[in-house]
Amino acid sequence: MWMEACISIKNVALSPQHLMEAKEHHLPNDAPQAMQQAWATYRRDVEDVRTLMLSQSWASDANARARIEYAVQEVQAAAYNLVIAPRPEYPSFYVHAAFQPIIYSYAMHASDFLYRRCFLDGRRTYRVWGKRNTSRFVDFQVINRFYGQADAKKIGNWDLDKFTIDADGSFEIIVGAEPRAGNWIRLDPSTGEQNYLNTREVFGNWTTEQGVDLHIERCDDLPSAPMELDEARLVDRLARAGKFVRFILDDWAVKLTNGILDNSGRNNIFLGSFAADQGAANNPSAIYPTAVWQVAPDEALILESEIPNAQFWSVQLGDICWRVLDYAYHQTSLNGIQAKLDPDGRFRAVVAHQDPGAWNWLDTMGNTDGILIFRFYRFDRAVTPNIRKVKLTELWNILPPGTPRADSSTRTAIQRERTAAIRARYGE
Repeated sequence: MWMEACISIKNVALSPQHLMEAKEHHLPNDAPQAMQQAWATYRRDVEDVRTLMLSQSWASDANARARIEYAVQEVQAAAYNLVIAPRPEYPSFYVHAAFQPIIYSYAMHASDFLYRRCFLDGRRTYRVWGKRNTSRFVDFQVINRFYGQADAKKIGNWDLDKFTIDADGSFEIIVGAEPRAGNWIRLDPSTGEQNYLNTREVFGNWTTEQGVDLHIERCDDLPSAPMELDEARLVDRLARAGKFVRFILDDWAVKLTNGILDNSGRNNIFLGSFAADQGAANNPSAIYPTAVWQVAPDEALILESEIPNAQFWSVQLGDICWRVLDYAYHQTSLNGIQAKLDPDGRFRAVVAHQDPGAWNWLDTMGNTDGILIFRFYRFDRAVTPNIRKVKLTELWNILPPGTPRADSSTRTAIQRERTAAIRARYGE
């Protein structure tokens, strides 16, 4: 009897007659026009940028098109998490809703970082507290409007280690527009609830370095608005969500990719992807040499660079949509602790579809092209890496003597350690 009822319900749900009737349903007469227009604009934003991406020269094969379709859906999910959902009066540091391996990989976030995103009202005051622990460094950055908004600008960057920290690692920071003596991070009151606090915590040794313990709460006595968003606030946020989608997929993925190709072509480093005075997306204490890489199954790319005296450096692969290639189960990135330098003191890595036995191998995960990004943080001199394409069969004739190697058992051990460390970082 129960099975018959389920079958009956299923059949009704799929009935062509019911589907036809559903198409004839209309919105109620009192449906707010502002909301309907907001939805129409949001849908147009999504479809416009999807069409734009699919029309690019680098989207001509089935694999690239599949990655684009995935990226469009991924960024829409992120738009809800980071634009629609936040309640600045009830602040929280977002981790999994910002970036997470496999699930949220857009915008080439760094595999060595743990990002925490928090959305605040510049007219209010907050208290951040916690314990420092042993990660490489922690950078707080405030932008007065979230990605995609007009006139977004950086309010500033603050290094946790420049604040007063107690002997046991405990600290407390006041966050607000009004200047305070001691530990203080500034907000912009003119943009209200659109202030964005982005925290980058950096790990060199993924296994041994312990992450900061971090918390936030509102500490002013201003009256609270209802937690539930009314229609006017939803209309505003829906408009901002569409702009966020456009920013990540057009201003970032399309324009940055085409900028690299126009200036440097494929397999050549370009230094101008991120300007120091951008309103979003970069850190002024870093440089980001980038490239559009392309390699066939019988080829390899040799990346080579001097290494400056830097607090942190890394190299990382992404797909053609600026989605990071999985770093939890694949070696798609290396940092200054994980990599090994050659006897001449230079860094060389090999980008290839199969493991060539080089310690500094970067796995393409089957992608024939994508984005490559170096990060150099707090360095004493700028460097420009270079890229050389070679036949895979000639690789070891070209690499210098003494290039560090890794056999299969070593590679397996390295990968197991990477996987365990990333799962632990994200609380798994």
